[in-house]
Amino acid sequence: MDNSEENYGISDNELTDFKCSNEGFRITDKVIRDIEILSGLGLTTRQLHGYFGVSAGTWANRRAKYPQIDVAFHRGKSKQIAHVSQSLQKQINSGNVTAMIFYLKTQAGWKEDNSAAEDEKINAPSNVTFNVNDPIEAAKVYQQLMKAGKP
Repeated sequence: MDNSEENYGISDNELTDFKCSNEGFRITDKVIRDIEILSGLGLTTRQLHGYFGVSAGTWANRRAKYPQIDVAFHRGKSKQIAHVSQSLQKQINSGNVTAMIFYLKTQAGWKEDNSAAEDEKINAPSNVTFNVNDPIEAAKVYQQLMKAGKP
């Protein structure tokens, strides 16, 4: 698999042009590949049956008859999530504080308490970059910065 397919960098001619009635919707290897690509791009199952031009009932019938539809759907989503997660980790490793904060908020349950910020202004530099390769160590540095106004 080349890198463009892995990242779902697709051109218009790579997806099947579907013009079919509900009776004519056949599940082929190409359709399964398209489902994986499109789900990786963020399409929901409802959007997929709209893309393929079939009713919700026909889509549900095909999903029941062909389990590889759901396998391809979930594989496409998972591949894209892994790709984005890898990019986020690279940003964290390069010292991107915004990426670190995002990661900690979404994965570690961190929340911001705005009441303390309103009561006390911190005279910290507005643009800070940390050269820390360990996300845990970066989080500690960030925490110190927020508490004391300096690393």
